[in-house]
Amino acid sequence: MYKILSDVNILKFYRKKEGQKKMRIRFISSILVVGLMLVFTGCARKTAIEKPTNENMKNSALVIGSFSRNVGKAYFRGSSFIVYSNDTKKLYKSIFNIGKEDLTSLNNPFIFEDDFKYENSNGSIFSFSLPEGKYILANYSVSLGGPNAVYGSYYKYLDVKKGDIIYIGDLKYEPTATKRHRISNIDMPLGAKCTISNQLDRDMNVFNKYFKDTNIRMEDIKIDLDEIQFGLDGDPIGKGVWEL
Repeated sequence: MYKILSDVNILKFYRKKEGQKKMRIRFISSILVVGLMLVFTGCARKTAIEKPTNENMKNSALVIGSFSRNVGKAYFRGSSFIVYSNDTKKLYKSIFNIGKEDLTSLNNPFIFEDDFKYENSNGSIFSFSLPEGKYILANYSVSLGGPNAVYGSYYKYLDVKKGDIIYIGDLKYEPTATKRHRISNIDMPLGAKCTISNQLDRDMNVFNKYFKDTNIRMEDIKIDLDEIQFGLDGDPIGKGVWEL
């Protein structure tokens, strides 16, 4: 999986001449990456959870967060975002959560391996390490399956230091509206949105169940997130598009 993703030519960046209107960058990488994940993945894939160790924390930071959706029907098979190096603007890591197709249920066609069901949300936590440096979190996207994905224009800069434990929030993906298909009688999403919120207590309770010996204290966690909602259609509700 990771070799396939790393071999994809995800994105080309262009510098605009002075005086020209800045170009809106359409992140084709979302479509390619999520599409490849779905094509080459026949079953549900839990989001990666990395355990912090003394060795990997010497030169890296640990980033923690979660993917979630409304309790009930799973409208999207995959959700993801991408971590880019701020220096090179190249893809560094893809973080994703993928459901398994359930051919026995047209009304709820995707099954996920969830970590939690909390109030009105189901979902999974994630954690991954990043070497000390500056990064860009972007290409927040969802997919119904196959190569088709929709993505948001919101982006966030992340500056990490070795030894940091950073919480970047819960990413909740939901349809903005649905329409009943006249032939199949299935509710289909007409659009999508992502809401980023602070669910640190819930997510750390789950994380500590996986790694009971890590002894991460809440006061040692740096919260670095924008509580924001944005559309996954290239037109953000919050920040503007990522421009170079």
